[in-house]
Amino acid sequence: MKRGKSPTVTLGPYAGEIAEVDHILPVAKFPQYGKEFWNLELMPQSLNRRKSDTVGQRQMDLLRKLDL
Repeated sequence: MKRGKSPTVTLGPYAGEIAEVDHILPVAKFPQYGKEFWNLELMPQSLNRRKSDTVGQRQMDLLRKLDL
């Protein structure tokens, strides 16, 4: 990824899509966690675009788990 070559999803409904690094807790709403490694995950590009800066149950569960 560092050299501009993103990995591609190989299985499932997103097969063939480029994978992107996404912030679990959106930086727009939680800038203090923008550089935390635990706040990053790989996800298919289309899913990442759809997710945008939304905060759902999954993100709230993570905040409770980390006691933040």
